[in-house]
Order: sequence, then structure tokens, then C-alpha cells
Amino acid sequence: MKMNYNKIKYWNNRKDPNNNDARSVSEKHISWVTNHIDEKDLNILEYGPGVGRMIDSYKNKKISFYDISDVYKDRLIKKCEDLSVIVDEYVIDKSGNITTQFRDNQFDLVCVFEVLLHSPNDEIDDLMSELSRIGKKVMVITWYRDGEKISNNHCFTRDYKNIINKNNFDLLVWDEKTFKDQVAFIYRNK
Repeated sequence: MKMNYNKIKYWNNRKDPNNNDARSVSEKHISWVTNHIDEKDLNILEYGPGVGRMIDSYKNKKISFYDISDVYKDRLIKKCEDLSVIVDEYVIDKSGNITTQFRDNQFDLVCVFEVLLHSPNDEIDDLMSELSRIGKKVMVITWYRDGEKISNNHCFTRDYKNIINKNNFDLLVWDEKTFKDQVAFIYRNK
């Protein structure tokens, strides 16, 4: 049975998504990301940046963004300006179909923070494959409880290791100890 969930409508109607939720973004999150961005990662895309909660990770860097809603764009751009983050490209794609936007390996790193949990189960394999097609590696932080399946009308947890194995990705980093109820991982195409 197909779920009646429209992710674009959902994000267009959220006014202040998780803005003050310390579990979502903390200094520990910023530090983890900063420590895992290699100095060779010059061309970075953040997929689903929203209000820019992770922008502190990119201080003095140039970055591109892809989002399905323009509701938060002005706030994000202002935050980038305040932190000396140079916005290379900002793509708003209200179709939600990233497949036509970017070339193979266009980015050294694609960052996806708390976005995969909002992708329906019937889209997750294709999305993770597409992210690894456009990025040489993909960094993810998402909600995760090992062995527990939570699903409601807009949040989904899943077995990411199984998805990685099933799609023949190369798992570079797996960390489910640093953050409570979250996993951080980096993967790429083999």
C-alpha cells in the first residue's frame, strides 16, 4: 500500500523545522562533520540544507545546495554570509527529482543531514544511489535505532547497512556511538 506523503508539501508547510532541537545539531555534530571533511573535498553539495543548521561545518568554504523547497532559502543564505560560506550554486527543484540536476562525480562530497529519514521507503535506494552517482563520497547523519523500525507519516528509520550492501556501495565510516539515536556514516560507489 503506497503511503500518502508529499515531502515537498510537508517542507513547504514547516515554519521552523527543528531549529532549537539540541539532539538535531550540536557542537558534537559540527565537530564530527568538520573532522570528516578532507582538505581535498573542495566541491561540496549539501542535499536538503533547510535552514542551514550544519552551516558551521563549512566555515570559509565554497558549497552548493540542493533543496525541494525555497521556504528557508533566505535564512540559509543569510547564515552563509554571516559565516563566510560562499554559495557556489543553489538549486531549488520542486519536482524532488535530483536525477537530472548534476553530472557523475560532480562533487567531492555530498552531505545529507537528517534528510534520509524523510524519504519514503520506496525512494530510499534510488536516492542513495543517485547521491553516490553525483558525489565521490556521501556523508550522512540520520536518526537510527538499531533493530527498531519507526515509521510515521513523515519519518522513516531503516537498516542502512543492508541498503549499502544491497546496492553494492563501499562503506567507509560507520559510527552509531557518537550520537544518541543517530548514526553517522560515509559511503561511495565501489
